[in-house]
Amino acid sequence: NHRFVAGASPTLVGLLLEALCRQSDDTEDDWNVAVASASCLANVARCVGDDVVGLVFPFIEQHIRSADWHRREAASNAFGSILEGPSEATLGRFMPQAIDLMIGHMRDPVVHVKDTAAWAIGRICELHIRNSSQPQWVAMTKPLAPGESDEAEGVLLAGLKDAPRVANNVCVALHNLAEHCEETRDEPTNVLSPLFIPLAQALLACTERPDATESNLRCPAYASLTTTLTHPA
Repeated sequence: NHRFVAGASPTLVGLLLEALCRQSDDTEDDWNVAVASASCLANVARCVGDDVVGLVFPFIEQHIRSADWHRREAASNAFGSILEGPSEATLGRFMPQAIDLMIGHMRDPVVHVKDTAAWAIGRICELHIRNSSQPQWVAMTKPLAPGESDEAEGVLLAGLKDAPRVANNVCVALHNLAEHCEETRDEPTNVLSPLFIPLAQALLACTERPDATESNLRCPAYASLTTTLTHPA
């Protein structure tokens, strides 16, 4: 492409990051300025690769804990949008802290923030799952033990009971997680083995939610359940 995008990216990326903050307050608005900006930013990341990281992460670091939910959500959106394109070596330096932040945002009081965090975790599960640590794995997938408070439950399992749009993205994340077990399906055990029963039960319960028709939730819930059943050990 004659590196036209690379030449424009220092200015273009800054404009896109600010446009990410122009979310619609309507939770059912599927296409708005922020969504379009994220789509464009993802294409820029695929074009320019590692160079986009230095342009985007200062914005993420500045706004990821903002008191303004628009900027918190925009920072998560920016992170998820650049996970494909830059090399794993370049992104790997930022992933441990970024994953912790996405896990934290799954408990945010604003549904927009939780929704985007769940989507970003799904992208991590698809593209960079090897960068997640065992404590992070537990924080995402831990089933509740008898007598434990709800806060002890892994954020993905808790997310299956959240707003339909959040649960939808959680189903995608769990589907991507199960897909990574394909290469170990003939092994005596894999990372999903101790989680198989509570995970399958949680996904089945998700398909039976009275609001499962909202945000097309039932379809990804069944897809995730099928993938989980296909790759047990």
